[in-house]
Amino acid sequence: MARAKMAVTIGRTSRSPEIIREMALAGARIFRINFSHGVVEEWREIARTVRKLEAELGRHFALIGDLPGPSVRLGILEEPVEVKSGDLVKLVLSERGRGGGEKVLPLPNEVALKALRKGHVILMDDGMVAFRVESAAGSEALLKALTDARISSRKTMVIQGKGLDLPTISSREIEMIKFAVSEGFDYIGLSYVRGVEDVTMLRGILLSLGAERTAIIAKIEVPSAVRRLGEIVGAADAILVARGDLGMHFPLEEVPRLQREIIGECIRQGRPVIVATQLLSSMVESPVPTRSEVVDIVTALSEG
Repeated sequence: MARAKMAVTIGRTSRSPEIIREMALAGARIFRINFSHGVVEEWREIARTVRKLEAELGRHFALIGDLPGPSVRLGILEEPVEVKSGDLVKLVLSERGRGGGEKVLPLPNEVALKALRKGHVILMDDGMVAFRVESAAGSEALLKALTDARISSRKTMVIQGKGLDLPTISSREIEMIKFAVSEGFDYIGLSYVRGVEDVTMLRGILLSLGAERTAIIAKIEVPSAVRRLGEIVGAADAILVARGDLGMHFPLEEVPRLQREIIGECIRQGRPVIVATQLLSSMVESPVPTRSEVVDIVTALSEG
């Protein structure tokens, strides 16, 4: 347990130098920026704050830049959409939507929209929100809410039990990689890894940029990555157990077993491993964690 390190994600509400400094003094050693949110100027400000803090405190902090990957996300909503179980919601091909009482969700992904069929179950918000497809035709689909939900911009969407043929690294993500290299990030997080070829592709991009020392974190979150776990662990420099997406692709009761197996394979091959998603999530609202959250962390530590 003495070798375990605390990783924190920095967002718009926590990116001030004062808060980042407090996190470092509290024990954080790894700072993660999720490139799915924010803009380059904000990411640069965070990265330079962390590097200035290194000089002040005399210790190194690892910087992770997390690529969005071939995920399917909703577009921008001007207002969140509130739905109750049983409500009907329309999903349309669009970059933006008004939201609010309109109950129309924009989806700027034609491949995902065309893949929808009646009866498909759509999951969002780490599986906490579910819809069933009532009908689908070309550029729109009608969904029935299976849970109460408050849906905001850029929520990740998964079609339960169905993979989509999307590019591993987009042209936009190549620009993100170039930014991370220019700012001296230690790690690039590769999302939705499906096999060793995805890791190899990112490795080639980094080598072409002269960034052979920039390490790769492969995120295990889809069924194909679980099936090909051994080869992915061998190809990457570190592994992240992405419990949120695993919980949308597998029954929730299987996630503890998957976490244990992924950690075990990393230990066997000598790779660092990060456990992520909903650790201490209750502390967004409460100053004290729940007992189950404490057990969750101790369990992860005991697994390695």
